[in-house]
Amino acid sequence: MSYEKIIITGNIGNTEVLTSNAGNLYVRISVAVNRGSKENRKTIWYAVYLFGRLSENAERTKAMYAKGRSVLVEGRPQVDAFIKKDGSPGIDNTIIATQLPELLDYNKPDNL
Repeated sequence: MSYEKIIITGNIGNTEVLTSNAGNLYVRISVAVNRGSKENRKTIWYAVYLFGRLSENAERTKAMYAKGRSVLVEGRPQVDAFIKKDGSPGIDNTIIATQLPELLDYNKPDNL
């Protein structure tokens, strides 16, 4: 038996509510993770997906996970290679969430 798990903390970019081909709602949250000091900072973006019971209240989830909020994400990692428009190789860092992401700033937006 094997097991993979990734835990990240970062800042939310965009949150989208999407519909699968089967008509099910799911949520995609982009999360930026910064590495290094201010002089040598590198930002890595992750696409975090919420499926099934994690996306049951998708519209509330979208409002709760607003741009700029700090979040802790736990899930299963997935890395996909692709070719960029300029012909160079690229990598998509994806996390399939296994639980709802935890907000770290605890300040709720006014619209909740």
